[in-house]
Amino acid sequence: MSDGFAAKELRKYDEALSAFTRALASQPSASTVPYLVIEIGALLKSKGSYDEAIALFSNAQKLPALMCNHPLQQEFINMIAYLRITKNVLLAKGFSLVAFSRIPAAVVAEIDAEYAEWNKLGEAI
Repeated sequence: MSDGFAAKELRKYDEALSAFTRALASQPSASTVPYLVIEIGALLKSKGSYDEAIALFSNAQKLPALMCNHPLQQEFINMIAYLRITKNVLLAKGFSLVAFSRIPAAVVAEIDAEYAEWNKLGEAI
């Protein structure tokens, strides 16, 4: 895990992704799993790998370290929703699945507005 953080600090994001992924594969029941998933998911999102990030968060909900952590499971559901909304808005606007930092501000605002609306629907239920 420390290799991942060191690579991330040096902005070697592919190396960080690889290190975090190895750590997750080697310790799928460790208490650090949620943090590894969050780090990997954030790196995938930043690269524009939205489908991979969605799959990661979806699969992570079945890991032992998350099975009893309902607030964290809900956070992962929220992340999945945000990533899906991001992907759908980008595709609807005719953008390729670009790195998150390259999305125009107006499109990010639209993504955030749709996510806020989704969140309100969840709270109403």
